[in-house]
Amino acid sequence: MKKQSLWKRATAILLTLLMFAGIFGTQNIQAAVTTNQQAAQTLITMGVVSETQANADAEKYVTRQQFAKLLTKLSGYENKVADSVKTSLYRDVKKKSSYAPYIKLAVDQGWMKGNLSGKFRPKQSITAQEAANAVIALLGYDNSDFGGNKQSARWAFYKSEKLNANISKTKSEKFTYKDVIQLFYNTLEAKTKDGQIYAQTLGYTLDSEGKVDVLSLIDKNLKGPIIATGSWSSSLPFALAEATIYIGGAKKTLSDINEYDVIYYHTKTKTIYVFQERVTGKLEGIQPNTIAPVSVTVKGVTYTLTGQEVRYALSAKGTIKEGEYVTLLLGKDGTVVGVGRASDINSVIGGVVIKTGKRVSEETSGAKLVDYIEVLDTTGNVRTVEHDGKTYYYVNQPVEINYVSEGTTVTKVSQTSLTGTVNATATAIGNYGIAVGARIVEYNADGSYAVVERSRLAGCTFRYGNVLYYHLNAKNEITDMVVRDVTGDSFTYGILLTVEEINEAATEFTPAMCYGTYEVLTAEGNVTYSTSDYILGMAGMTGPVQIGQNEQGKITSMRRLSSVQVTSVTSYELGAAGKSYPVAEEIQVYLKNGNTYYPTTLSKVQGAADVTLTAYYDNSATNSVRILVVTAK
Repeated sequence: MKKQSLWKRATAILLTLLMFAGIFGTQNIQAAVTTNQQAAQTLITMGVVSETQANADAEKYVTRQQFAKLLTKLSGYENKVADSVKTSLYRDVKKKSSYAPYIKLAVDQGWMKGNLSGKFRPKQSITAQEAANAVIALLGYDNSDFGGNKQSARWAFYKSEKLNANISKTKSEKFTYKDVIQLFYNTLEAKTKDGQIYAQTLGYTLDSEGKVDVLSLIDKNLKGPIIATGSWSSSLPFALAEATIYIGGAKKTLSDINEYDVIYYHTKTKTIYVFQERVTGKLEGIQPNTIAPVSVTVKGVTYTLTGQEVRYALSAKGTIKEGEYVTLLLGKDGTVVGVGRASDINSVIGGVVIKTGKRVSEETSGAKLVDYIEVLDTTGNVRTVEHDGKTYYYVNQPVEINYVSEGTTVTKVSQTSLTGTVNATATAIGNYGIAVGARIVEYNADGSYAVVERSRLAGCTFRYGNVLYYHLNAKNEITDMVVRDVTGDSFTYGILLTVEEINEAATEFTPAMCYGTYEVLTAEGNVTYSTSDYILGMAGMTGPVQIGQNEQGKITSMRRLSSVQVTSVTSYELGAAGKSYPVAEEIQVYLKNGNTYYPTTLSKVQGAADVTLTAYYDNSATNSVRILVVTAK
């Protein structure tokens, strides 16, 4: 069945466990590393530390003057720091020093202080005790809150309030950037003297676990949108050369940004987020009216408008009118942030012909019979395009649809067969790269189809006929592709239990009869499929099968799966006859007793003795094992 393509934001953190696994245990180390990574990500996003300080310089010691500047950024006082100081507070701090204003603020606020000799010791590394004292003061505590030995009391408070979480340094040990980042992160979660969570006093929100919500923090501080046309980069408050660029959750380069992409940016981290989702089709409606448009309808779907410019373009005073073919540029929340005529934005949609025929024209007035084709495009949509009948199109013909102001034109695509093995990261096949936002749809001979995530192609070997259509951009990257029998994910799998097929010709006394009833054990339980006016040719057969269905859920095909005896089992693959077969994500495992199948799990099969394991795999490019049957020897 057709599956909807959903845009997902994903953030990946690589956890590298290098030391102490035998002493503390991998699970505890992983938790600590995760916390350190989360702390760094949060402080970078807030603009308190840079990526260099959090990564390359993580193990470098932090000087007292550097700490004063970092503390100022954490405090929210950064915009109140003077550009310079008129006089020096300490003999060893030059008034022309770039750190002098931060040192003055830290001292004035009571967070830090010099020694009795009148020195601040700006280039001396800060100790754990000094850093602890500073954040305790930042939380609003002063000398009057501590009795006896003030230093010892503060250190005890530092530990009791868990400001030392994931920090192992003793009082006199020096702090690195990694230590400072963790301390600041702990401070964000700590309570002030007034009983408030410190992060909330700065205006940040917390998640359900009481931690700073980094995603909302990023989203809250994103600026934009900017449409990538002309000198768009001049709108950024930082140089492109300094920027970190993300497209679809992956780190990319400037060359990966296309014209008319939608740009958002985060000033403090100098990060650019690129969104490339577009919708092209006839502008069917503007709601509620063209005086004050709020939304538009394209291809039967209504999209909300965001921003004065896009609303003006679609208003009575604008240049875009109902009935024209347009391209909508969608922003981070799925609303329309840009719009233009499809011909101006040069939108090209590729795919394959899945049906040809004649119909009464829907694009011209009067009852006029015209030729048409149905095209399955790489977004998973079926588009109907009328044509003049002078060009012959056949099913599976690769084509590209070009949108012009008058409507659409269709062009046949001549291309060589694409074969080879996709690399492990699904970023290349042979000499071609696969673009981050590549649009891929799988179309099977029975008419079923589904949108495929790029990552699903990792390790697939394409043979002749597996790729029906592909499109390359100027960088020799595949941006669009229609594949066949590659993943097998668009099918349903199960055990065919019973079959009844009737196919009788009409006689003098009885009408013709043709229907089928098929009982199948699936992952959801027993399902009965029925056909009318056709049969699937499964009479007398039982066992593991692959089932094809069209968009309406009508069964279109059924075929038996290939099988092989299994010699080894892991969670990811099965070994058989010297070859490995990948395990499908939703593999079905059954214990067979006689003619009855009992559902079980793969984990219970691993290491089982005195049993025979038979793997049933699809005939796709992956040969994924869909069903595993266990029988006693």
